[in-house]
Amino acid sequence: MNLDGKYLIIAHYHSGGLIRKDLVELVKHFNREFTKILFISTKLNFDEKKKINKYAKIIVRPNYGYDFYSYKVGIKYLLDNEKKLNDNKLIFLMASSLMYFNPIKLLKEFNKIKKIHNKVYTLSKSWEIQEHFQSDIFIFSINLFKNKFFLKWWQQIRKFKSRQLIINKYELGFTEMIRKLDIEGNALFKENI
Repeated sequence: MNLDGKYLIIAHYHSGGLIRKDLVELVKHFNREFTKILFISTKLNFDEKKKINKYAKIIVRPNYGYDFYSYKVGIKYLLDNEKKLNDNKLIFLMASSLMYFNPIKLLKEFNKIKKIHNKVYTLSKSWEIQEHFQSDIFIFSINLFKNKFFLKWWQQIRKFKSRQLIINKYELGFTEMIRKLDIEGNALFKENI
């Protein structure tokens, strides 16, 4: 899979407003591979922005809603501001909490994706509470937003502070929503399942 025409949205949080070194390196490396990187942070010190502002569009927002609200902010930004979005473009949603990945190895996993139409990819599944996709990475085609129910689901994400409520409504809810819409879900790391 050629990563041209791919958009990466990183949901970032650090209690001290810092960006870990491995995440800085990932953003720099991925800048060469993705059309645009959106770095959505709920807390970021001014000096930390300097580490990646040449490589990513930085948006700082209030700290609520966890990763899903950051994903919503990034998706809205892309849909509102990117003129060249079409059905062949892909969106990658990634939580900064999992960034202990080697960027080159992670790109190799991304490159294993061959068919994306009407599919959502993630790194792994969980059976905690019920079977669902982990929210640390989601990959899907921009064409899924043509489905009004898929688009509406993202637009209706709210600003909750309760982690458990967010897990129930959004992490479990996303998996349930794609099943209802008959969108195929795939985990890249099946051995963890």
